[in-house]
Amino acid sequence: MTDVEAYDTMIEAYYAGKNAFEALNAYLGLNIPVAELLQKYREHIPQISLDDDARYTLNMLKSDGVVLGIISDGRELTQWNKIRALGLLEWISESCIIINSAPECFKPSPSGFERLEAIARELSKDDKISFTYVGDNLNKDFIYPKKRGWNTVCLKDDGRNIHKQNFEITPVEALPDVLCDSLGKILNIEVNR
Repeated sequence: MTDVEAYDTMIEAYYAGKNAFEALNAYLGLNIPVAELLQKYREHIPQISLDDDARYTLNMLKSDGVVLGIISDGRELTQWNKIRALGLLEWISESCIIINSAPECFKPSPSGFERLEAIARELSKDDKISFTYVGDNLNKDFIYPKKRGWNTVCLKDDGRNIHKQNFEITPVEALPDVLCDSLGKILNIEVNR
């Protein structure tokens, strides 16, 4: 089995509401305890990197003095492993990285947004600071920032997102202000001030 076949087996199970690790075991004819597989998954340091478009965009935003931040849901170790693997600390201060590990704080909860807003206001030298949230999950990413008056930008799924996007059935309060098909295109978006 190739890595792609293993991934496809697991993602198919995930979308069907089944346990992805049990499906992998069944496909491979193994009986590895799910808890053991889950621990390996959570502790795994991914082999991922930013593409040139993302690097260019982050460099431009940083050089323009934009305070960048991350609001992410999930286990801290797993999320930090992804952040470090992508080298995001080159552009984003550790203090501006909010990882919501408690389910009650997961987006669309105000918790992470309010914390990042407070930190950004302290760091910014602009009295008229505005906020723009870039995400891709229509179920949770844009609801609270829209309520706060933030600009909201959705990166369109290029086929790799785990959370599929269906704009036709998404409630209006969860829809972003702007759609982009690449990160670099956010540099051309006019934000409200």
